[in-house]
Amino acid sequence: MRFAEEVRRLRVDAGLTQARLAERANLSQSQVGGIEVGSKWTTRRTAERIDAALNARGVLLARFIEGDKETTTGFTTWFAGLVKVESDAAEIFEWNPLVSPGLLQCREYAYSLIRAGRPDDTETEVEERVQARLNRAKILDSDRPPRFTAIIDETVLRRGLGGPETHAKQLEHFLSMSDHPRVSLTVVEASDDAHPGLDGAFLLLTDRDGSTIAFREDRAAGHPADDAETVRTYRRLAQELATRALSPSASRRLIAAVLEECRS
Repeated sequence: MRFAEEVRRLRVDAGLTQARLAERANLSQSQVGGIEVGSKWTTRRTAERIDAALNARGVLLARFIEGDKETTTGFTTWFAGLVKVESDAAEIFEWNPLVSPGLLQCREYAYSLIRAGRPDDTETEVEERVQARLNRAKILDSDRPPRFTAIIDETVLRRGLGGPETHAKQLEHFLSMSDHPRVSLTVVEASDDAHPGLDGAFLLLTDRDGSTIAFREDRAAGHPADDAETVRTYRRLAQELATRALSPSASRRLIAAVLEECRS
């Protein structure tokens, strides 16, 4: 919100309308309007473009960086920004070749994954992160839930994270969530060993006015992008993965078969 207030103040001081600033920064007017009221997450590249358009000489970018270094309960701030976008999104697409998408994780699986990745955290810290992750999934049952399309690699189904009991619970959770009216879950078979999604997970988040952010993360930070070229690249990749994946019904049969193997 401090960044939003700074954008608004600098724009007014420069005598520009939102439309004129949008033109200068190569953004849509709705993006500028959303940024100024704090309802749209902003990427660093967008902050740089607005800074340049307002001739702010780095002041606005510094405000953005300052906010990005703060923390929010259960999330680092860069990830809290993603959670905000998720809660406002009309459509969410996620591809993950390694682990379950966060919105589809059961408690036991989330705990095992977070504990494995943060071995030095206290039990309280891990539980806080687990609860924050589970709270994210509540958007699927909100008054205005997004349409969530998830594609995973078969490897995700077969990785026994947390041991046999947790593995089985996560597979059961996949089957349950695949029945959700706002969720599509499909699987790319392990035999498809040269598909273009092997370089990592990503998300596409589209809000109700059609603006889309592509998002990738590594161990240290998140990497959002809202420029048209990057978004197009990831949309094409999402479409390619959709053509490689099994149908929803065939995916359910595969999940059920792996669950049966896990139980035997």
